[in-house]
Amino acid sequence: MRTLSPGVISSIAGAALCLGGASALGQTTATWLSATNSGNWTNATFWSTDPVFPNNNGPNLFHAVINATGQAYSVTLDQDITIEDFTLDSVDATFILGNFNFTVNGNWLSQAGATVNGQGVGGTIRVSGNTTFNDITLTQTNIISTGPVIYGASTMVAVDDTDIDHGDGSAIWSGPGGITLSNGSTIDNEAACTFTISNAAVMQQGAGATGSFTNRGTIIRDTSAGICDIQGVTFANPGTLEVRTGTFRTDGLALAGNTLAEGVWNVAGGDIDLVGQTVTTNQADVRFTSASGAFAAFDTVTTNDAAGSITIDAVRTFTTVASPFQNDGAINVRAGGTFESTGDCQNDGTVEVGAGSTFEVLPGSRLLNVNVAGDTLAGGEFLVQGAFRADDLTVNLSNLDSKVTLDGPGALFNDGGADDPLERIDIIGTNGELAITNGRNLNPTGDITLNGAGTIRVGAGSVMSINGVVTNLVTGTFTSGALDVAGTLVFNDADIDTVDADLSLNDANASIEDQFGNDAFRNLDTVTTNGSLGITNGRDLAVTGSLATAGNVTIGAIGSGSTLTLPGAYNQSAGITTLRDGTINATGGFNLAGGELRGSGTINGDIVTNGVIGPGQSPGMLMVGGNIQMSPDSVVQIELGGLLGGSGYDQLILTDGGDMSFETPQSGLMQVVMLSGFFPAMGTVFEGVVWAQSPDGVILGRFSRYEGLEANNGYRLEVRYIERVPDGDPSDTFRIDLVVTATPAPGSLALFGLATLACSRRRR
Repeated sequence: MRTLSPGVISSIAGAALCLGGASALGQTTATWLSATNSGNWTNATFWSTDPVFPNNNGPNLFHAVINATGQAYSVTLDQDITIEDFTLDSVDATFILGNFNFTVNGNWLSQAGATVNGQGVGGTIRVSGNTTFNDITLTQTNIISTGPVIYGASTMVAVDDTDIDHGDGSAIWSGPGGITLSNGSTIDNEAACTFTISNAAVMQQGAGATGSFTNRGTIIRDTSAGICDIQGVTFANPGTLEVRTGTFRTDGLALAGNTLAEGVWNVAGGDIDLVGQTVTTNQADVRFTSASGAFAAFDTVTTNDAAGSITIDAVRTFTTVASPFQNDGAINVRAGGTFESTGDCQNDGTVEVGAGSTFEVLPGSRLLNVNVAGDTLAGGEFLVQGAFRADDLTVNLSNLDSKVTLDGPGALFNDGGADDPLERIDIIGTNGELAITNGRNLNPTGDITLNGAGTIRVGAGSVMSINGVVTNLVTGTFTSGALDVAGTLVFNDADIDTVDADLSLNDANASIEDQFGNDAFRNLDTVTTNGSLGITNGRDLAVTGSLATAGNVTIGAIGSGSTLTLPGAYNQSAGITTLRDGTINATGGFNLAGGELRGSGTINGDIVTNGVIGPGQSPGMLMVGGNIQMSPDSVVQIELGGLLGGSGYDQLILTDGGDMSFETPQSGLMQVVMLSGFFPAMGTVFEGVVWAQSPDGVILGRFSRYEGLEANNGYRLEVRYIERVPDGDPSDTFRIDLVVTATPAPGSLALFGLATLACSRRRR
């Protein structure tokens, strides 16, 4: 191919304008000269740009136009071609692709009854700009569009043994003409594409094998009150179908076992018509987001599978017509909507009822979660801001083995009367949870027992006042179950000295107290192996003496610290103590005889450790306002995942004159963990993984063992003990650095003064 000179380009552009050709900025329009010419694309004599044919070459860009009329003719690719724009605008023209690739960087306009024939031998058309199909026949080819696709036919786009792929962006079907799929043709709307259908036309099956229309992205049926009909063509919707106006009708959806198996089906004002089919099992995401519109095939649903979701998100009513109705998935009723079960209903999934909305098992039918005796509610989860009503929800309820949350002062969970059956609950089973939040209060009338993992949850702004005891509390020990409190929980004789269950205070104003207003933790002194104590989100706790723990204790939450204050000692023999921007003030010290101390925060007090200290929230910084004494079996674990101390890699920092000492001159293990995907460069210094920062703070002794000194990239880590005065006297060592080296120094250990370090440092 020849490259055009600037002079030739100018003369051709001028000629094209005289012939009525349109030239985009920086392009040359090349026009097929006559319908009497059938031949190869590379025959330059057939083009207005003779002596060259249109094929981009460096700065020379082309808009190819085939619009000659008068008799049938063909233009045949005989090599791969790339151009900017392409216009195929003649009923007499056939563009033959063959086994070559045709790339259009800009726009492709095909109309006037033209034909594209790929001859079924593997060639592909790729278009980056607009692809417009107006009355065209596409035969035996592959078309991939990564820009907008426009079906604007006045009569028909005939697709024969051809695959069309909507790759990205958008597509629109707006003309009055239809689309015919013959001989196994396919249209695939990919995940990143939104296909808007704004007409009342038909996509229909032509001759031969059944065609398919697959939506992995989004289809929006909009702006037309008529019917868009997908007729005789296989239709699949693993993506989203949203019908805003008119009707989307298809007879090609496969419903194996009457199961709607995939995709999002949004009735947003229009109708979805599956032509005589019925859905009994839902595994898809079905949404009703407008007061109008219908999905008749879905009215017969009897099972919402574990993978299924049904959402009513408008002022409208959805009514099941068959009994029983089984929910194993999620049902959401919001925005003033109503879900009615005309027959019996079993909820083993989740039902969420928003403010001003209603879920009702209609009178005469049963909520099967309630046993025949009417005293036990079991299975499923109920999240209620509005109203959940069923005849079975009466004051006879005493055993809760479901999860029920009343969210907000208007939340109702009853038979439609004035009574609150949840106030009569006296047993919360191992699968049960009774929760109130956001100003919804509850006053249970008697004692409550938590079995197994049974839970009481009180959210911020709510009060649960039990007119009785929680029987799990016996002689000061709270055993089994869970109390998760961000509001106020009151029960008789609440005085907990031993935690043998899961107890959490999760708000600055969270309170568990007795009937006289006394703090339930006023005598707290023990967390057992089975116990878990959480003090988070700004809630502080002061105990009167020492605290012994062998369980799990969590202080603080990221961004909202909490403080545990002890005039005595914090004695840990097992379990995990986790700081999340939290603080422990232990006047009598922190005795880590076993277990783990982890997280980011502050320990004010001396630490004597025979356990594991792991700073950070992967990674982070642990501050110690006191001394640390390391035993032979103690461990300090350091994670490396970045270059900034305290956020990229762990640091154990001693403040307030604190020293680190070792029970013997060399004691304990330093364990280094290189996080996945982190590859530090040769010479990188992780400064102060352990650091006595006070002017007189020192590190007296050495770790006896090291693990994890192999870096991810094949280098090794060298451990360096840094002296204040680099004179070889280790008595003033104040910092431990890790340095990435090619090979380990002798003994994998070196002593350095600050003045001898030439490596660049990564400071916190």
